[in-house]
Amino acid sequence: AFVKKPFKFSVSAFVDKDSYNFFSSENIGFYGTVSKAGDIAVQLDNKDFAKFAVNGSVKNSVLNVDVTDVNVNMKKAMSYFDLDRLFIANNGILTGFVKLRGLASDPDITGDLKLTEPEITYAIISSMNVHAPEAFITIGKSIGLAPVLAAVAVLIGHSKSCFLGF
Repeated sequence: AFVKKPFKFSVSAFVDKDSYNFFSSENIGFYGTVSKAGDIAVQLDNKDFAKFAVNGSVKNSVLNVDVTDVNVNMKKAMSYFDLDRLFIANNGILTGFVKLRGLASDPDITGDLKLTEPEITYAIISSMNVHAPEAFITIGKSIGLAPVLAAVAVLIGHSKSCFLGF
């Protein structure tokens, strides 16, 4: 199963003539509005391990979306998901922003993220822990998660502060 630690939550939604509105129980802290015209205003703040905002629009299959105020405690967040065969987040705070622009079928993804005091065990590569005071991730095009994880492992294993750009 993908979820390692089951947890209870509730989600409520209502629809009016112009929008879809939803909110979750406080332990999830997910709420927002998506208009029928394609405008998005969504927040997640579970007051424990994750916070971010998603604002923008999706109109005529064109994305103009910003993910801002990202603040994720990687150890706490990853303790809920079973990805241990790939990597284990032993420490680290992820902060920053990501922007999605262009066609939904082939979006341009850009952003700047920072991992503060990351400590990660990459089980898929080796059982060695890699850590650094900080790691910077600059996203400049559409990328998948696997290259980011592999590059971060190499970079934080070889420097006190590192920069990763795509």
